[in-house]
Amino acid sequence: MSEDELIHDSATASEIVRAAVSFWNQWFLRGGQGSSAVKSDPFAVAGISSSRDWRTAVTLSFPRVPPEVFFAWLGPRLVLWPAGVVHERRTSIVSSRIGKRRDLKRGWFDALRTAVIRQDPAECLCCVSGTAPEDAIIRSSELFGARRLRIDVAPGGNASEAELVEWLELKARVQQPSGLLLEDVAYVSPACQPDITDQSCDADRKCQSPVQDTALVLAAERIVGLSCRAEGHVESLLKRHLQDEQRNAPVLLATVAESESAAVSQSLVSLGAVPWLLGRADVDGEDRRTASSNTRSTRARSPESICFSVSDGPLQVSDEWLSHWTRPRQGPWAEQRDEEFLDELILGCQTADRSAFAALLRIVAQCQITASRSVRNADKTVSFTAVPLSDFRDRRVYRRHKQRFDFEPWGIAVRKAALETCGCCAVTYVDRDTYDNVAEGDRLFQQLNSDDGGRIDWSQEREWRYAGNLDLSGLDAEDICVFVDTHDEATALRAVAPWRVVQVPPKTKPA
Repeated sequence: MSEDELIHDSATASEIVRAAVSFWNQWFLRGGQGSSAVKSDPFAVAGISSSRDWRTAVTLSFPRVPPEVFFAWLGPRLVLWPAGVVHERRTSIVSSRIGKRRDLKRGWFDALRTAVIRQDPAECLCCVSGTAPEDAIIRSSELFGARRLRIDVAPGGNASEAELVEWLELKARVQQPSGLLLEDVAYVSPACQPDITDQSCDADRKCQSPVQDTALVLAAERIVGLSCRAEGHVESLLKRHLQDEQRNAPVLLATVAESESAAVSQSLVSLGAVPWLLGRADVDGEDRRTASSNTRSTRARSPESICFSVSDGPLQVSDEWLSHWTRPRQGPWAEQRDEEFLDELILGCQTADRSAFAALLRIVAQCQITASRSVRNADKTVSFTAVPLSDFRDRRVYRRHKQRFDFEPWGIAVRKAALETCGCCAVTYVDRDTYDNVAEGDRLFQQLNSDDGGRIDWSQEREWRYAGNLDLSGLDAEDICVFVDTHDEATALRAVAPWRVVQVPPKTKPA
């Protein structure tokens, strides 16, 4: 087939697939050593090899990755380039999943930021849909002007020749060039299942890692590892890469402070990976929650200007107060865009902190508690508890189904009488039959007395609810008290809060 021929119909797509299958079959017949019957450069199957002529190209591999290596790692697949083959040198940033509390992975984002900033302008970053660092790499590319190659790997099992023809024809017809200034795109087909059924299955069994992670490592001509979990997919792929004599892409392993993969790193270094030691300024070692105390409330007044009676606080007369505790957040604040939060993480901003103390600082700064949805399909509410503040440490428990703790030692206590005046009401605890017979819109102040298995007694929370956001500026300062976990946090908050600040007492029950 001429390299000038475009993919515009079924006949052309069929001819491309037949040429590819012929190569794959002959490659296997020769024991993986290639075939003299295939043209001397089997990389390009059809299309123009230029990366800037906006004409579709189809290849058997990525540039400078031998087709037999591509086959061994991913099986018999085609690569479709809607805007032509991208020939720039490629860097892959790989990582295991880092968990939902990404604000705790500051070292990970420091390493990512440094790697992208140091990227050679003549190179491009690889990002593969479905891999752990995908969204962070795309956003880093935008922030720092680094070119990227987005690789989309078809999911699912093996495809017949007819299905591969259908995939190729459809992609060539409907998939346009990315259109983004910094992005090129390549589509990797499903694995073909021609006459070499047994062999292709063997190739699949060699790699139990997700095909997306496999493609990210395979596409790289330089690899930067940010996090590598022991016995995880990334570790397995990097070991395979380092032990593959046909692969020569260097592997750079970042030393991330919060990583627990030291033993894995040593194992990979022994195979040829290069450790990358990242230095940190002294300021980066500060406690992030204390540093966040730079937040200022626009309504803050000097605590000395407010007269409180030490005998009427939530620790002294607990039955007169209700408490709202704050907890860590796993993503952006309510009504904050995901992209804005990701920018904070990548740029290393202190505002990326999503700890329970940071949530409390936000309440103080805004003089408002933002409502959340306590009951499905009901209005949002602010929840309080009548449990005495002095009992919080004894009651603190991890709820696995919600992936969070109850009764955290950070929050706001408000005098019960003031909340009742605003319309805050105690929750009525009912059994399942009663709860199910109430219309969803009428459940705002109702709660099941236990979970379906009878393991959790929800009534012990003694919950109260306020409908909507609670504006604290409309309450008397004497009716509000902030509570925190440590003396340092109390000291930091007293400088900015217009209300009294107390520290939650130590645990009283035996450990």
